[in-house]
Amino acid sequence: MIYWVISLLIFVNLSCQNKVEKKIPQDVKIKEQNKQFRKGVYKVTDGVYVAVGYGLANSILVLGPKGKIIIDVLGNIETAKIVKKEFDKISKLPLKGIIYTHNHSDHIFGGEVFAEGKKIPVYAHEKTKKAINRIISVVEQSITARSFRMFGTYLNKEQLGNAGIGPFLEINSKSKLGLLYPTHTFSKRLKIKLAGLDVEMVHAPGETDDQIFIYLPQKKVLFPGDNYYHTFPNLYTIRGTPYRDVRLWANSLDLMMEKEPEFLVPSHTMPLKGKENIKDVLSHYRDAIRYVHDQTVRGMNSGLTPDELVQKVKLPKFLSEKPYLQEIYGRVDWAVRSIFSGYMGWFSGQSKDLYSSKKRGLYFSELVGGKDNLIFKANEAFKKGRSLWALELVEVFLKQWPEEIQGKRLRKKILEKLAEKELNVNSRHYFLTQALEVEKGALPYKRAIPSLKMVHSLDTELIFELFTVNFNAEKAQDIEKKVVFEFVDTNEVFTLFVKRGVASYKKKLLAPYDIHVKCNSKVFKEILAQKTNPLKALVKFSYPKGNAFSFSQFLTLFKPPQYKN
Repeated sequence: MIYWVISLLIFVNLSCQNKVEKKIPQDVKIKEQNKQFRKGVYKVTDGVYVAVGYGLANSILVLGPKGKIIIDVLGNIETAKIVKKEFDKISKLPLKGIIYTHNHSDHIFGGEVFAEGKKIPVYAHEKTKKAINRIISVVEQSITARSFRMFGTYLNKEQLGNAGIGPFLEINSKSKLGLLYPTHTFSKRLKIKLAGLDVEMVHAPGETDDQIFIYLPQKKVLFPGDNYYHTFPNLYTIRGTPYRDVRLWANSLDLMMEKEPEFLVPSHTMPLKGKENIKDVLSHYRDAIRYVHDQTVRGMNSGLTPDELVQKVKLPKFLSEKPYLQEIYGRVDWAVRSIFSGYMGWFSGQSKDLYSSKKRGLYFSELVGGKDNLIFKANEAFKKGRSLWALELVEVFLKQWPEEIQGKRLRKKILEKLAEKELNVNSRHYFLTQALEVEKGALPYKRAIPSLKMVHSLDTELIFELFTVNFNAEKAQDIEKKVVFEFVDTNEVFTLFVKRGVASYKKKLLAPYDIHVKCNSKVFKEILAQKTNPLKALVKFSYPKGNAFSFSQFLTLFKPPQYKN
């Protein structure tokens, strides 16, 4: 009954089931973008190689006189094994260190493969571990569902095309994950000797707060992580993210340019060569980000709302024409909305947005003449090519009459038509996946398979973070109960307590309590990850107070909600 807690283990998962067969035309620019991740291992300069096109992200091999370094380790064990085999053909030198440019799943879940069971130092920013834990414990459910749509989980190869910054995201329901947590972290800057090379790591917030870039002065090579790739940057991602401070992103690009690199090896898309070429590309990238930020803020200060700002803020022609600033992955209008929200929060400034009305859809349908006229107007708008307006009308219709077949069919047609016209692959995938949801119903959100080592390494406190956000308050309005978890192998004690619809925990024993369970933390994690039989394990735990039955009953209060399509 507690298998559900597997949800703490991974936040982006894909599956290869329920493929869409209908072909939707792709923009020529989407096809052209495939050149940015032609599969292969490329030599950048002496001792620097990058594996491109094996998964969503690149993995980078750096050779020094005393060993090798791996920068980013791909998104699963299977893909990492393939790339490691290719890297081993180049060099058999011992691995001296792994570096994570940031916390995203496509960069970190192949670590166990490269380490081969050895204690290899793993370098990252000091915020990286916390960022990983936040995603896999607090917002995993919604991030997973939205990621399914954004990355085109259920789309066939023809419809998928590519994922904008890579051919596809390789994490799926059958993938095995091998996370190694960082062992060596820093705050602002770290200069070390690694594998016989001078290595400088610099905190460079941008796509994530924990983003770093790596510079090798002896080789004049800079690794920007995800702060540069060959497409307009994802200043906001529709799968969901904390605010990405775009001012800091632009400043980080300035820091990179100060190094005057002769080689730039991003963690997505192809490497760049030539000092002047790299300077031009990074400066244009920075200018595009600053332009969107500054003009958005200027519009905010003139009283424009988000809906008005997205119509006004467009990249100037000299930037919008650059091949590496096409809106294939990120979009300017998404960035504008995110910047507004980052500064001002959700409120648009218009009085009508201070409250929401449950009957808005009903009033709207009455305004246009009732149910039949509403669906007629939606069809009429679609036939006139006003797809977005038609979608808004049919969404209002389906909110009031969700089981009406004519509304569902029209919505599917509209979403597919919008996908036909879409340059941005994330939008395209989202439209097509929601069209598939109309056809198939709720799509399953299957999760990848964590290795046993990964399960054991997860912070115990993650369990309790997940307990609180998945607490069923409605079911516990009249319940007051405390449960003590004592983990005998780590000497950790947590008290999880419920008080009339509120759940909290403390990392200490709080008396008096109702249930006291003593167990091994690794065994408890194995239960949650479906690595062992829960019924057999629960009865073997020690209960100084209470028993296995009362404990399992208590856990039913924390079953997560079903995500609705």
